[in-house]
Amino acid sequence: MKISIIVPVYNAGKYLDECIESVRKQSYKDWELLLVDDGSDDGSREKCIAYADKDSRIRTFFNNHGGVSSARNVALEKALGEYYMFMDNDDYWEENNLLRDVIEQIKAQECDMLMFGCTEFWPDGKKKPKPQNVDMEKICNVNKADAIKYCVEKDILTRAVWTKAIKREIFTANGLRFPEGKRNEDVYVTGELLRYVKKIGWCNTGTYMYRKGTGVSQSDQKPSQKIIDDLKDMCIDYIETINRSDESKELKEAYLSYIAYPYAVWMMYTSQVKPKNKRDIQLMKKYRDVLKIDVNPYMKFIKRAYMFVGFDMTIRLLGIYDKVRKLKG
Repeated sequence: MKISIIVPVYNAGKYLDECIESVRKQSYKDWELLLVDDGSDDGSREKCIAYADKDSRIRTFFNNHGGVSSARNVALEKALGEYYMFMDNDDYWEENNLLRDVIEQIKAQECDMLMFGCTEFWPDGKKKPKPQNVDMEKICNVNKADAIKYCVEKDILTRAVWTKAIKREIFTANGLRFPEGKRNEDVYVTGELLRYVKKIGWCNTGTYMYRKGTGVSQSDQKPSQKIIDDLKDMCIDYIETINRSDESKELKEAYLSYIAYPYAVWMMYTSQVKPKNKRDIQLMKKYRDVLKIDVNPYMKFIKRAYMFVGFDMTIRLLGIYDKVRKLKG
């Protein structure tokens, strides 16, 4: 089974080697690595070419400042694998057997999308370890609605695509692509994946190492109005799509439990913009019923806050929480 690993590259600097070498060191050998340079001017482009020259499993493509989504879409058009995986150019895989374990679990669980854990780490050596005590039986041996709710409840359903191996047909059969020119693109794609896949799986032994504190990732930056608008559009589109669908009540609730947290992030980001856009807040209130879907542990707190102090004050509290969280690192 061939795996296509897609990596958008832009001025990756000193981190790119670690990223690529973590793939080359895999004990499982049937993979291809698609590097899409998006107009780097720091030598990353040349490094991609050099790697492709010395390893035939690595292919390099070039994009002209199209952004992460555009670069990923370029690779999706070229990928040959039965399953797709994604990485960011400054992250890496910790275990040399990650691909082997992922393949074994895909075959054992017969799933369209297999997920695994993520460890966040900082330049000072601090780490937030991957999820522990995940009961795989509650994901791979139950219906899709219950599997999604369990993952949301355990807070292991990351919006990022790089903690997943996804069957090629899910993309090709549904014409699924990353929305270009948008931030929070993974929120959209993961939401669509949940709708399209028939069966979800989990691999306890996989770990994606997610680099934090570089000042580049979206979570390290103050949200711009562009980021807020894109997140707003994705939340609204997803909620309306689910509400209009003819899915079962159980599946609708599972899908909404996924989007509830991004909706709360939209609330939190809005609190940091001055002056507040009153029209946007009124629009946000139109979809506040999603706060009642408190499967995620953070949503339980937010739901209680909303019930006791109201919507506007909950937005303020989320803004305060975010400031404190960033101060603590």
